Amino acid sequence: MKTVAVILAGGKSSRMGRDKAMLPVNGTPLVAMLAERWRNVFDGLVLSVDTRERFAHLGLEQVQMVEDARPEAGPLAALETVMNTVPAERYFLTAVDLPFGNPELARALSGRMGEADVCLIQRRSRGVEPLFSFYSRKCLPAVTAALDRGERSFYRGLLPYVRVQKVPENQFPLEKLARSLFNANTPEDWEAGQRMFRLPD
Repeated sequence: MKTVAVILAGGKSSRMGRDKAMLPVNGTPLVAMLAERWRNVFDGLVLSVDTRERFAHLGLEQVQMVEDARPEAGPLAALETVMNTVPAERYFLTAVDLPFGNPELARALSGRMGEADVCLIQRRSRGVEPLFSFYSRKCLPAVTAALDRGERSFYRGLLPYVRVQKVPENQFPLEKLARSLFNANTPEDWEAGQRMFRLPD
């Protein structure tokens, strides 16, 4: 069963105030570090972008870049574009603002998917995590239908219409889970991440 990892990097980074994908990690842009991390975890790696030109200077030849077909329509639209462009049975979504995503945790989550269309981590206080999750190709019609009716939310547009496997967070090492799902949306988040996890730069 072919699975590809998808790094979502097409956002505007408005809350960060600068391009999150280019944040420096020990002298390397964050997106390049993540591409190296996820490159050999599954059967392929896709970088979902707004424009290829934005990333051309990074020399990411080993990564397949896919431009959003519905610009500025969010992660659900990015998933649709990738599914329409890259053949696979499963797609693992992660995002450029999850700097500590753990491949071992992703593989463990993959093993819990079974026959479901979507496999997500269920957190006690924050609901499910749609951007560190697995999506079957069978989701594509529901994804397109949601977008066509103007719905961009995974929670409202997709999950009610497909088979969902929710894996409780206590099924994973909680410290590793917290690190993997740490989200860097703002400068304060980024500084907190540097303090918490000793991220260089």
